[in-house]
Amino acid sequence: MDKPTYQELENKIAILEKQNEILQSQPSAHNDRKTQETELKNSLKKAKESEERLNLVIKGSNDAHWDWDLITDELYYSPQWWKQIGYKPNEIEPNSSLWEKLMHPDDKPLVDEIFRGALKKRQDSYKVEFRLLHKQGKYVPVLSRGFITFDKTKKPIRVSGTNMDLSEQKKAEQALKESEQMLQIANATKDKFFSIIAHDLRSPLITIESFSELLIEDVKEKDGTEYEKFLTLLHSSAKSAVYLLDNLLNWAKSQTEQIIFNPEYLNWSAVIQKVLEGSKAIAKLKSISINFIQSDEMEIYADKDMLMTILRNLISNSIKFTHSEGRIDIFTVRHQEFIEITISDNGVGMNEGTRNELFKLGANTRTYGTENERGSGLGLVLCKEFVEKHGGQIWVESEKGKGSDFKFTLPLNKSE
Repeated sequence: MDKPTYQELENKIAILEKQNEILQSQPSAHNDRKTQETELKNSLKKAKESEERLNLVIKGSNDAHWDWDLITDELYYSPQWWKQIGYKPNEIEPNSSLWEKLMHPDDKPLVDEIFRGALKKRQDSYKVEFRLLHKQGKYVPVLSRGFITFDKTKKPIRVSGTNMDLSEQKKAEQALKESEQMLQIANATKDKFFSIIAHDLRSPLITIESFSELLIEDVKEKDGTEYEKFLTLLHSSAKSAVYLLDNLLNWAKSQTEQIIFNPEYLNWSAVIQKVLEGSKAIAKLKSISINFIQSDEMEIYADKDMLMTILRNLISNSIKFTHSEGRIDIFTVRHQEFIEITISDNGVGMNEGTRNELFKLGANTRTYGTENERGSGLGLVLCKEFVEKHGGQIWVESEKGKGSDFKFTLPLNKSE
């Protein structure tokens, strides 16, 4: 026998109470009246106890109970059902079309398919997930379990069930999904990190090792000119290794949100001149001239360390892809609220496919410089992250064989 629903218990109690009133009002006509009264009171007590137990179960559960009489089309929604969608009991008319009005439009076809299918196949139960519109305008995800009662002819006459609020479960699932995505990013970051250490950092260190060995072995045979060349190469390789290590450190910090963004008002000319002092030695090896086209003195609002990292990487990239005797120009255009900085070279340039993938860490855009210089691509990724940290933009204008113009913007003043 099916367990009585909450509404059935209430109806039964009402009937028993009415019978008790009738017995109390009638004069004693039978000797067993007291026995009848006692039995009625016991039945009434048991019914109330059942109701109390059911109430306790309902209160201790997040499930919202409902009951639908398919013959009379009468519906009962428990207080918890109304609470799940932010309404007071019966605040809106509890008819059979209420669910359709509150249900998310995208969920209706699936719910109808499962419910109609259960009736057609004469299943005694079904379950389906959908979303109900809350009074505040948001949608509440629920898992609805329905139990179908059939008469002797297998005609469905009643559906009772519960709605479970899945809001917390959905939040947990979303958090798990985001955690998995973060783990994938972390794994990709780790793989890229080891790849850079294994390949790109090895190259400048091998150069330092090789030329150091030559200097030691041939110290008595080399004249001053040769020594200057070798020492310049050593210095260049050492600086490349230092730049790469700086990029690795800054990139690792940015991935774990440990890098500190500390913008201040800076003299633009002073910053670029300091960067150029460290870049000219590398450019000298390829006889490349670097020209800073002086503009009016101006202050910009930027993080000094990040700005110098951006400039070093962009200038280094231009040197790498510019032929011997080439030229690199650095100039600025001042706008009302920001400065646009351009590092322009007459190097090898690039095609559209390379341009589109240039600032992506996982992209397979690794190429070699005009003298087989190697690079990880990490520097340009850092440039993008640091520029965007300032609220600016970075892009490249380039054609194959016609050089490249790397451009980025920075604010002139602190944003309000």
